[in-house]
Amino acid sequence: MSFEMLPSLSGKLALAHRVLETIVLRTSEGAVFTISIGKSMLPGDRSSIGAKVTLLSNPDIHIGICVGETPEQVCIAAQQMVEKTMRQGEAVQKKSLVPKPHISLGLKQSLPSN
Repeated sequence: MSFEMLPSLSGKLALAHRVLETIVLRTSEGAVFTISIGKSMLPGDRSSIGAKVTLLSNPDIHIGICVGETPEQVCIAAQQMVEKTMRQGEAVQKKSLVPKPHISLGLKQSLPSN
């Protein structure tokens, strides 16, 4: 399908990409990342290929955007973003494994007697 950007709209846009491929990556810990690779639809756009990296969560977390000359270049750069995010997540997870003291509020619930 051929799609042409309206000149009146393209002049007002900073970015317009047609998604060519979406790659879904799931880690062994259960985190899910998507890499959406697209081609610029703006006339004369120098960075003709781009990829958006997203961590699927609630809400989704935008990791970053890679630009390059070929889909292969942006795919490699996007995978490197995923790796970096996973390493940062592992470091945060290790820090959060430190036991935290329990706080007792001293509240007891009494059961009704019959």
